[in-house]
Amino acid sequence: MHRRVGEMTHWQCEKRGKCKARVHTKGMEIVKRMNEHLHVPDVQATACCGIKVGIKRETRDTHDSSQCIIGEGMLTASEGTAAKLPPVQPTALAELFLPAEYQRTAKEEQFLLYNSGEDDAHRFLIFGTQRTLGMLQQSKIWLADGTFKTAPPSSPKCMWCMDSEEGTIL
Repeated sequence: MHRRVGEMTHWQCEKRGKCKARVHTKGMEIVKRMNEHLHVPDVQATACCGIKVGIKRETRDTHDSSQCIIGEGMLTASEGTAAKLPPVQPTALAELFLPAEYQRTAKEEQFLLYNSGEDDAHRFLIFGTQRTLGMLQQSKIWLADGTFKTAPPSSPKCMWCMDSEEGTIL
């Protein structure tokens, strides 16, 4: 939407610098068209708008958690549409939902090694692979670091362990 003038809504193409297409509507009726689009329609962008409107409506009309509302809204999204939507930012680790593709590596190795569960008040996740666990098991020196002091209080904390082999950090 570009602007409202009385009962009329003036719309302009989202690619306004390159496309001069405009439409005036009154309610759901198109009253006036100006210029044609100079490009093909972006189906995923249109679908994203629909999903966002649905999520906003559900947020207003229900008392469900934001993670639940967003998750329900995303159920209808194709892979291409989901890629165009902003990533979901959980406010607590209990709200974090990990899709299957984030639980495995690009080589199809299991990456999420442990999940204490969404119902755990002190939920924690362990990521790694059997190969990296084996490397840590064989190592005489472990190096560890974390975000405990720098992460905001409501943010999840992160700790990682590394292996040192002959002076090289792995």
